[in-house]
Amino acid sequence: MSLLSASMILSGQANPLTSEMGDPINKGAQCTGPLFRQDTSTWQTVSLDGKGIKFKLPSDWRHDGFDMEAKHETYTIQEIDWNTPNKSLSQEEKIRIFTTVYHNGFLLFGHPMSREEMLGDKLDRVIGVAQTQAPGTSYSEAKTVTIGGVEGVFRLMRSPSQNKEVGPRLYLLWTGYRIYHGKAEEIDISISSAPKGEAFLRKVFSTLEVEQDKDPSRSRN
Repeated sequence: MSLLSASMILSGQANPLTSEMGDPINKGAQCTGPLFRQDTSTWQTVSLDGKGIKFKLPSDWRHDGFDMEAKHETYTIQEIDWNTPNKSLSQEEKIRIFTTVYHNGFLLFGHPMSREEMLGDKLDRVIGVAQTQAPGTSYSEAKTVTIGGVEGVFRLMRSPSQNKEVGPRLYLLWTGYRIYHGKAEEIDISISSAPKGEAFLRKVFSTLEVEQDKDPSRSRN
């Protein structure tokens, strides 16, 4: 199931665990080790063509080439993946970027929504999932984080796997909402690794740049 599908299915309640400012549920690991401090100047810069999204990755990471696009009446979804080569599934590190462009403004379950309403609903649903999470799965640090002026919902998810080849995984997730080229857009970013890779995931996340229209209120929708 894609991040978008999951976000459309999961439902939650108002958030008693965080303030309106999005204080973290848990502080999480303190990322002060040598990996987190490593110099990213030697990393490659990835710029997604026409999407206004940039990030840095170690030089051996590769675009896997299995991009996806699905067009619907009211929106178009695209997926782009980059990952580490020559690693087992249990040790693989990956970044996946889903962009959903709404043709006629933001929609939630078919209903028109503002960007602020989309953001608030997403945060409420993430908190709801964190409170009623499945056995073995844990969420932490559900809060709002802004990248380049684009507000989004940040969280960490630790998940077991029934597949022995994959094993337990750690996911750093961010879902942002912007107006870009006059269109309403939802961005889902997932960076994943083996459970002990949190410092590395945070380092990749810290390199993200996301653009939006200078005056988002001037949307054509």
